Amino acid sequence: MITDDDIDKALDFLRNKSEQHSIDKANRIYMEQFTKTVLANEMLKLTDEKSVAAKEIIARNSQVYLKQLDALKTAIQIDEHNRFLRTTAHAKIDAWQTMCANKRIHDKTI
Repeated sequence: MITDDDIDKALDFLRNKSEQHSIDKANRIYMEQFTKTVLANEMLKLTDEKSVAAKEIIARNSQVYLKQLDALKTAIQIDEHNRFLRTTAHAKIDAWQTMCANKRIHDKTI
């Protein structure tokens, strides 16, 4: 059974973590965009290569780009973890609302 205390905790979580979660989401989006910049910068370093395709292949294997991908992976993991926590809190609140509605209906029929 979901208690009122459980709901208070879920609401507190949603309220108290909203700013940090928005920062984490912004960081993820920034990292996704910055990864494109890192790739472009790595490609610009390759002045000896003739084709864009060759430059891209080499740039995608550079340590700088691979390090950026690792940072992007971390940003995605944090953002997705936050999303799952928020989804769980919302599901708990939804279930509690259903339980309350069912209780009201049950109490009216008695």
